[in-house]
Amino acid sequence: MKKTLFIFLFLLSIVCFTNIQTSAASTVAKGKCGKNATWILSEDGVMHIKGKGILKGEKNGWNKYQYKIKKIVIGKGITIIKETALASMHNVKEIKLPNTVKKIKNGAFMDCSKLERINIPSAVNELPNNIFSGCKKIQQITLPKKLKKIGTYAFYKCKRLEQITIPKTVTMLDSQAFVDCLGLTTIVNRSNKSLRLDDCKGKKKWKVNGKKAKILPGKKTAKTKKIPVTLIRSAGTSRNQRQRSYSTKTQILHLN
Repeated sequence: MKKTLFIFLFLLSIVCFTNIQTSAASTVAKGKCGKNATWILSEDGVMHIKGKGILKGEKNGWNKYQYKIKKIVIGKGITIIKETALASMHNVKEIKLPNTVKKIKNGAFMDCSKLERINIPSAVNELPNNIFSGCKKIQQITLPKKLKKIGTYAFYKCKRLEQITIPKTVTMLDSQAFVDCLGLTTIVNRSNKSLRLDDCKGKKKWKVNGKKAKILPGKKTAKTKKIPVTLIRSAGTSRNQRQRSYSTKTQILHLN
């Protein structure tokens, strides 16, 4: 009995030691991404960001590893995500944001071309310019109930996005927020603001209350037929053109 127990404990210690070694070996890289924020990338492609305050938008040190990153998990304590902080993460499929995030700056997730899943914290009241521009794989996204502003090219070329509901709290709605969203078939507008309906260069015919429309009034819903993404050649505003919108005022459509 004692011999059996000894063998069991010996094997268990080997397993635990192996797990510790594996865990230590799983770290690919790490660094700072803010005054009080750090990041660590593991071999499974998951990057964890921890700390407090601001996640800065440049010189974070992960650029040479960005093609290895498949998932990003931001821990509680981060409150602000700066401009282009997580842009061009071409292999990232999921980003998890904590409820502590209150502000997201221009182009924070721009050109994350494989991004499929992301949650927007309830405290966020503005979707700035280019926030999801070029995120071609996003199919569904729930906007915060207290959202106030949707900026220029916020969802530019979100080709897989099928439906969007604009909350009633929105008071600033840019006329180019949903340009070239080829898969978009339904826009539910619960706000009082009007929205110019993008026809994707004549490929779409929108209807409001069963009638052809170019403008979606407040408190109305617009519908159109879906365009097969695979049959449409990629065209439109370049990334350089989109980036210019950082320094310009948003074009807000005020229609009665």
